[in-house]
Amino acid sequence: MTAVVLAAIAFGSVEMTIAAPGIHGRATVRQSLGENGFKNLRLEMTLRDKEGRLRVVVQESVYDKQARPVSMSQTTSMPGGKALQALTVKFTETKAQVTLEEGGHKAESSVPTPSKPWRATPEFWFIRDKVEAGGETTYWRFDLATQKWVETKCVYVGKRKVRSGGKAYEANCVLMGSVKSYLDDKGDPVRLESGQMVMERT
Repeated sequence: MTAVVLAAIAFGSVEMTIAAPGIHGRATVRQSLGENGFKNLRLEMTLRDKEGRLRVVVQESVYDKQARPVSMSQTTSMPGGKALQALTVKFTETKAQVTLEEGGHKAESSVPTPSKPWRATPEFWFIRDKVEAGGETTYWRFDLATQKWVETKCVYVGKRKVRSGGKAYEANCVLMGSVKSYLDDKGDPVRLESGQMVMERT
């Protein structure tokens, strides 16, 4: 199944469709800022492959008010709740502690925190922090798919016209690594593009 990378996504709940070669489905994105300034992001996806098999993928991420990752997780299961794989990552100043459970086996490992910047400040763009067109930052992001730190450049391109779900929008265009995101002024996702995968607001 396709791993999805999301930058700043909305308060509340947003429904989206997912389309990629051999896969289609629906997603619900929920995000909130707590009184302590922490950001909580939850992405729930129901995906069907070309053989008709269904998978439910749930990703959750927590960032502190300084944009440092606190925890990340991804669970892949069958409809009805039978877990196929569960990946959990907890972060400290010195390492990412990874726990992977799959096929009745549990494996643990740790990945050192990079010496270069790893605060995910773009996670708070539009949601809490203002950014001007042309604003950019480069930081190291922990990638759940590879379980490695990946250098990521994030750029706010500015306002762009885009169609999503059959509707026309003028949205904020953000480039985050290989992902192009279109967000409204509240930070809600309008359209996300990652390679051949497209997510559109319904």
